[in-house]
Amino acid sequence: MANTNKITRLATRFLREESGATVVEYCLLLGLLALAIITAITAVGNPTQQNFQDAANAWPDHSES
Repeated sequence: MANTNKITRLATRFLREESGATVVEYCLLLGLLALAIITAITAVGNPTQQNFQDAANAWPDHSES
């Protein structure tokens, strides 16, 4: 019967412990934040790259002198 009490106490303590749930919540928030940053960089990066390319193409080519 002592083993049953010990298992019951361990199970109860495990179910009451909230630090594991907190870690999972922080990981989910971190993943969502990373996804938002990647999406924002992709959305802003492509037009910005095109603007720099247009500016580079506007300069005269002096490599043939």
